[in-house]
Amino acid sequence: MKEILTEWRKFVALNEALVLKPGPNGWDKYCQLVAEAYAAAPEYEDTAVASFEAMIPFVNNMFDKISKRVDVQFVDEHPYETADELRQDVNQNKVLKISTLDSDHMVFDPETNQKFRA
Repeated sequence: MKEILTEWRKFVALNEALVLKPGPNGWDKYCQLVAEAYAAAPEYEDTAVASFEAMIPFVNNMFDKISKRVDVQFVDEHPYETADELRQDVNQNKVLKISTLDSDHMVFDPETNQKFRA
């Protein structure tokens, strides 16, 4: 049984490595499918509420850990044009700016959603 699981894991890893390559049948297709699923998903689903609520202690714990390493600043703008700008600010200045704009969430209060973004 152990050998079967080992071989299955190798197959899955190989299959994923083959599928998630650049091109129309790799990452491009994956991105398309994820975007379509996201667009088709309901904006709110009762069955997801308990899962989001269960994440709140984790979000608070991770935010506490992050804010001990970098200066997390909540700002009323979109502070970064690119992910590279964000990384550079964190690496060079130890600052992470989080936008307070568009903080509405169906389950999280605005403060929790902003911490989640960090």
